[in-house]
Amino acid sequence: MEFLKSIFGDAALTYDQLAEKLKGSTDVKLANLASGQYVDKGKFDAAQTELTGLREQLKSANESIEGFKKLDAEGLRKAAQEWKDKHAADTAALQEKLKAQAKDSAVRLAVAKENVHDDALTMAALDLGKITVAEDGTVAGLADQLSALRETKPFLFKTGEKRQEYTPAAGGIGKDPKQMNYTELCAYLEANPGAQI
Repeated sequence: MEFLKSIFGDAALTYDQLAEKLKGSTDVKLANLASGQYVDKGKFDAAQTELTGLREQLKSANESIEGFKKLDAEGLRKAAQEWKDKHAADTAALQEKLKAQAKDSAVRLAVAKENVHDDALTMAALDLGKITVAEDGTVAGLADQLSALRETKPFLFKTGEKRQEYTPAAGGIGKDPKQMNYTELCAYLEANPGAQI
C-alpha cells in the first residue's frame, strides 16, 4: 500500500501520468499485451510438453544410433524399421497429449468465465468426454453441462453478489472505485472488505 501511495499520492492519475511515474521503476512495469510480451498459460504448457517430448525422442534416437553401430546390414534394416515404428508411436502419443492439454486449458478458461466458486470442483463435475474443442478454440458441449450443474449443484456458482458503492463518511455521492484516489480507495476497502475492484 505504501508503494501505491507513493505513486498516487492523494490524486487520481491518468494513464499517461501513471506511465510517467512508473518509468524506470523496478517494482512495477507496464506492458502492452498486444505486442506479445505475454504468453498465456495454455500455450506455454503446450510448448513445454512438446519440448519435453522432443527431448525424450532425441535421447532415444541417440541411444539407438549407438546401438546401430554394432549391427550388421540385416540387423540395421530390422532396427531401422523398429525405430520408425517407435517414432511414429511416440509422435502420435505426443500429439494426443498436446490435444488433451489444449482441450483441458480451453475448458478451464471457459469454466473460469462462468462465475464459479471453485474451478477445480466444477471441472470435476463435468464429463470431459462429451466436450469438444475446435481448432479455433470454440468449446462445444460445455454449455449444456453447465446449465445442468446450475440446476443440480447451484452451490458451485456465485449468485446475487453485488458490489457496494462507497459513500464518504462526510456524505456525498458514491464513486466508482477505479476513479478514487489512494485515501478514498483505502477507506472504501476498509468499509467493504469483500469488495472487488
